[in-house]
Amino acid sequence: MVTCFTQAKDQTLGSSQILAGPRDVPCDFCSPQKLKSVKSCLQCMASLCEKHLRSHFEDQVFQDHQLLEPVWDLKSRLCRKHRKLRRLYCRTEGCCVCGACLLEEHKNHDTIPLEEERARKEVEVRKVQANVENQMLIINSDSQKHRGQVAFLLKLIQTTRDEVNTCFSEIIQEVKQLQMKVLDFVEKEEAAALGKLGSSIQQSHNRLLKLEGDSIWLRTLLANRSDQQFLQEFPRLKHFPACMEPLMGTNCEEKQTFLQLPETLAELRTRLMDVGLSFINQILLKGIKMNSYEVLPPAVDRKILLKCYCNLNFDPTTASEELFLFKETHSVLNLGILLEPLGAGGPSRASGSGRRCCARAACPRARHYWEADVSNSWVCLGLTYRRSPPLGGRPRRNTVHLLGRNPYSWCWSGTLSGFSVWHDNARTVLHGGYHRTLGVALALRRRLPVLLRRGGRPEPAPPLPRLLPGAALPRGPWSA
Repeated sequence: MVTCFTQAKDQTLGSSQILAGPRDVPCDFCSPQKLKSVKSCLQCMASLCEKHLRSHFEDQVFQDHQLLEPVWDLKSRLCRKHRKLRRLYCRTEGCCVCGACLLEEHKNHDTIPLEEERARKEVEVRKVQANVENQMLIINSDSQKHRGQVAFLLKLIQTTRDEVNTCFSEIIQEVKQLQMKVLDFVEKEEAAALGKLGSSIQQSHNRLLKLEGDSIWLRTLLANRSDQQFLQEFPRLKHFPACMEPLMGTNCEEKQTFLQLPETLAELRTRLMDVGLSFINQILLKGIKMNSYEVLPPAVDRKILLKCYCNLNFDPTTASEELFLFKETHSVLNLGILLEPLGAGGPSRASGSGRRCCARAACPRARHYWEADVSNSWVCLGLTYRRSPPLGGRPRRNTVHLLGRNPYSWCWSGTLSGFSVWHDNARTVLHGGYHRTLGVALALRRRLPVLLRRGGRPEPAPPLPRLLPGAALPRGPWSA
């Protein structure tokens, strides 16, 4: 025992005193800075650094203490009944046990070391973590689209606001021009009427002045007492006309002045309001149209999806020469993979040209579901619109016609190490390589293809109006 303690002392004291890192077990006696512990004591129920461990080697009181490698959560790991470290996991009852527990209440139970059970559980945790990260990736990608939509919407609203202001400003200018025409007409009528009244007043005033002069001469003649002078002036009376020229007066007929002008203006106002409201009501019916779509679809049970499973009927007229079709099993064998030499890393994706084969669902349904089992080879599943056949019967060689490289198609491809989604020539990497079955569910009414990996949450892809395959697959060898 002395020899064991001496060897442990020499080994422990030789290590350097360093601060505890994020993954190190800190010393329970250090304060305020925690040093890295080198041993854990079952009797002290504490982890100790090199400095605080010296007492266990130097003081005889601690010679019977059992020292272990540093252990996290030592108190919870210690079996309260047997005072031993719980190193096993009981699958029968789902709890951690020590070696002594196997001889008593956990006898003949299914047990496994904690490290092995954790490794098995970590796989499930990483599956969930991969799904969570994929959901975060999808939400972040959708948030970027939302920010772009906000910028576009703000610009569109500002443009619309400017158009409205410009339109109504022009309407106001047109109405003002109509107003100026009416006011100009009123001013002309005013000038003409006042001119006529002024001329009539002037004629009446001139005639009145002449008559006043004649009246004065007549009164003077009558007042003259000299008979001789009266008779001498009398002949002038013959020059007074018996009937003078008529004097015409001018007046304004109130009832005929601006006849029906108020009624006409009122009718104009009413018609303008009616026409304006009719157009405004049309505008109010066609505002900003917002569509709702699923960013993260609800959880889907694979058993339910399998009810919508459809076989694919491949069109032999569209198949490449390297593809061999099996009508009975609704499958395709890629002979190009068998004919190409295999290197150390498996088939080369860069070699060979794209193999193509169009397929259609065997039955018209509102929902379709396909699956592909992934082994050690590369798998590709794609959806696309129906495309018109190439001119002259020659296949398209342009990259834009490949699945996922245009806005009209989607492509899921990858191996066990991970999958990628291609759409509109943009690639989205899906985390986690823990799924051996790749499924694609397409709900035509919801217009949304969903990628389902066995054991994980469904993950949405960009909206797809309908399934009408017919485009070249990405370059590289594969089989469907």
